[in-house]
Amino acid sequence: MTADADARRLPRLRPDLHLLRGAATSQGAPTWLIHDALLNRYVQIDLAACAALRHWHDCPTPGELIARVNAGGEVRIDEGGLQQLVAFLHASRLTEDPPAHGWRHFAAEREALAASPLGRLVHDYLFFRIPLCQPQAFLERTLPVARALASPPVRALVACLGLVGLYLVSREWDTFAATLHTFLTWEGAAFVGCALILVKAAHELGHAYTAAALGVRVHTMGVAFMVLAPLLYTDVSDAWRLRDRRRRSLIDGAGIRVELAIAAVALFLWAFLPEGPLRAVAFVLSAVSAASTLSVNLNPFMRFDGYYLLSDWIGVDNLQSRAFALGRWQLREVLFRPGLPAPEALPSRLATGLVLYAWATWLYRLVLLTGIALLVYQYFFKVLGIILFAVEIVYFVGRPIMSELGFWLHNRRLLATRRALLTACLAATGLALSLVPWSTRVEIPAVLESARLEPIHAPRPARVVRVHVQHGASIRAGDELITLHSPDIEQELEAARIKLALARLQHARRGADAADRASSIVLESTIAGLLARIEGLEREREDLRVRARFDGSIVELDPALAAGRWVSPREALALLAASDRLVARGYVAEADLWRVAPGAVGRFVPDQPLRESVPVRIEQIAAAGSAQIEIAELASRHAGPIAVAADDRQRLVPASAQYLVHMMADAAPLRHDLTVRGLVLAEGRPQSLLARAWRQTLKVLVRESGA
Repeated sequence: MTADADARRLPRLRPDLHLLRGAATSQGAPTWLIHDALLNRYVQIDLAACAALRHWHDCPTPGELIARVNAGGEVRIDEGGLQQLVAFLHASRLTEDPPAHGWRHFAAEREALAASPLGRLVHDYLFFRIPLCQPQAFLERTLPVARALASPPVRALVACLGLVGLYLVSREWDTFAATLHTFLTWEGAAFVGCALILVKAAHELGHAYTAAALGVRVHTMGVAFMVLAPLLYTDVSDAWRLRDRRRRSLIDGAGIRVELAIAAVALFLWAFLPEGPLRAVAFVLSAVSAASTLSVNLNPFMRFDGYYLLSDWIGVDNLQSRAFALGRWQLREVLFRPGLPAPEALPSRLATGLVLYAWATWLYRLVLLTGIALLVYQYFFKVLGIILFAVEIVYFVGRPIMSELGFWLHNRRLLATRRALLTACLAATGLALSLVPWSTRVEIPAVLESARLEPIHAPRPARVVRVHVQHGASIRAGDELITLHSPDIEQELEAARIKLALARLQHARRGADAADRASSIVLESTIAGLLARIEGLEREREDLRVRARFDGSIVELDPALAAGRWVSPREALALLAASDRLVARGYVAEADLWRVAPGAVGRFVPDQPLRESVPVRIEQIAAAGSAQIEIAELASRHAGPIAVAADDRQRLVPASAQYLVHMMADAAPLRHDLTVRGLVLAEGRPQSLLARAWRQTLKVLVRESGA
């Protein structure tokens, strides 16, 4: 122990602080809490810090405190550990004395805050709270009602209703799911928003009543704004006082239980209510409650109910900060292996779980926050959208990455290891691979179809006598497909034959009758006309025996086509596909247009995994982008890969420029399908990953600049 440690004096602790016993860790070790009554917050400390704070007021100097703590024999503390504790107390604002410079330290902090209005604005934009009420008195008065609603008989009844409702809804699932489309309007969105407010209010009351029932004071309830999105909140920070983690878990999961109860009752009511407003309310309440609980509240990666449930379940308080510290340490060990000690000693299984949790949380937040930033950009006018997008990306994504990179650069020990050299070599190799234009594959969403398709129609209104083919049947040219019968033709033939017989009889009597001999030329013309008429009608009757005009297969056949049915020329009875060749049609994105040209080869890979791929050759590429996607199977509205939006005329307008491509295929005919959807993997000009990313970035910048 140095003389300097004996000469210095310990900073004075704030008199409003209280030392409390906390919940045990997952290993059973005791923890302690410092209650900051001024800010109503709890700071968790370990046993060594607790022992030091117990003797703090009795020991004015560090040396005396170290000696007093070590004399107790329960824990030991050295000068370095005490310095870390003092720094922690200063950083947590738990001391009366500032770290240095006396009152000038606080004055400088206030001046810095006043001189940075932009920083305050950014902080308030990202997160701020508005307390609305102090509900403790109301909760205590109405707690008997809440206890009755949460009694075991009521819980059992709600569970039974939920199970029955799930069973009944599963029997009408198509109807239930189709109800969602009725709310895809502005009025429907407003209705869903009102339901969400009511459900979330009940959710927060669930937290509040459970806390009150367990003797935990609820200080405030209000609205918090995260990136301008409103969220209801309940301040149950006094739950830190509970030493039993199971009781804390009851508070953590109370909101989820309330929402699931609402969903259960609403599902049951939906199954029995008639069509109308009440059934719509039941649908919205069930859908909103179930969706918000499963997708948001149970999510352990954000600081919602699922996070606190996981924290209490594994017995790790301050889960994310501790997991992130372990995650950063493990990342450094993987990349550099500097041999630094872990931030804290934990069982290997728990430490591994926390590291995986930290890495999964980082990946989840990267995707989520990038998506939120893009939404913010889209829903504000361009300049403000760009500013807010940059703020979110820099604050949530860029700042943590730059902080970690700064740590690497300022700690030479990390960069002086063999593992660091190996990591640098792998990074250089990855960079080199991203610069090499090795990728020649161009993806073209397409459909494979016959080059010649002929719909089969009745030549005139007729009755079906017999259908000679089935769907998928192979056909030779001249094969009879359908036999039809037209009574009109038979009547016209019979009438024409009678007229022909009369005309021939008159022509045979022309020698005996002077009038017939005078009209001989007229009779001969009439006979010739009747013969032509009969011949034409017989051809029409023969046409009612519908035949194939070329070799192929039946790819479509009207399932209602049967003997005795009447058909008209306007309806298609079947579709015949030629067997000589196939073609593929698809769309190439504008970003890949420069990479492909007529003559390029590739393979058509069907979406159905059991079908074989087909070699294709590009024949023609449209000179201009398509105003609409004419191949509906490829549009996203029909589960296709090309993103589209319907305009006011319900045309499928592509979200980005697409160019129509015609390709010839070398494959056997399609016997059972009109078209087959898939993806053409064409050989194109090589492109590196970085070049592709750069082109895409320039494309977005040019588009958004309005150029």
